[in-house]
Amino acid sequence: MLAYLLPEIDSDRTGLCIDVGVGTFAFYCEIFAKLGFPTIAVEPLPVNKLRKLSQQYGITLIESCLSDQDGIQSLYLGSFAGLFNHNFNSLAADWFGSSRNFKPVSVLSLPTFIENIKAQKITILKLDIEGWEGCDL
Repeated sequence: MLAYLLPEIDSDRTGLCIDVGVGTFAFYCEIFAKLGFPTIAVEPLPVNKLRKLSQQYGITLIESCLSDQDGIQSLYLGSFAGLFNHNFNSLAADWFGSSRNFKPVSVLSLPTFIENIKAQKITILKLDIEGWEGCDL
């Protein structure tokens, strides 16, 4: 569906496609880049596959989280069924997938992020930010 919709929305493919909260397997940033869009991936703890895809397809990888502030916050490492799982990492300590283990990570507010990437046009902003979607970005 994205392969049809995005070129309809932005036929000259000049707008940024941004994948926030990439995770470990659903690489929307790869789809965006393969469609010929300038692409940014935002993931605080990127897996090697994401690093390789970023190099292969010219995806800008930003190792950070979006938050309601700029600076450093605790990223609570994900846990599901008693096993560590990157896909459940969250800034929310009380999120169902969060464990007690955490790492300090860089965080950016949405206005700071947009300013930093110097976005003139955004075609799509995909957010998957594990329990933090409701914060005032």
